[in-house]
Amino acid sequence: TELRSFAKPHPLVMDVCCCVVLLKGFKDVSWKGAKAMMSDTSFLRSLVEFDKDGLSDKQVKQVKQYFQQGSFTPDEVRSISQAGAGLLKWNETAACVACPPGMAPKNVGNTVCM
Repeated sequence: TELRSFAKPHPLVMDVCCCVVLLKGFKDVSWKGAKAMMSDTSFLRSLVEFDKDGLSDKQVKQVKQYFQQGSFTPDEVRSISQAGAGLLKWNETAACVACPPGMAPKNVGNTVCM
């Protein structure tokens, strides 16, 4: 609810939410689309049960572009939104941003690469 309460979120928060929209395969990659996605009563459960193996290379590439921004870090986002920082960590894990090429996290929510 913290994120959905923003009428016009900080650009970093909006980018975090757009990454989730991209990873979940929604078409409306905007704040309006992100709010609609987060308003689903099963949103949090869908993050926990997310099938990262079903991601396309295009989705991963699109999300990794956001991580090229120097300010796109959990600490920076946390200074604006605790929930946003948590979603950013989820994005990192789901898109294997922190893992070397060819390695994937054992499961979503775990940044251990294998």
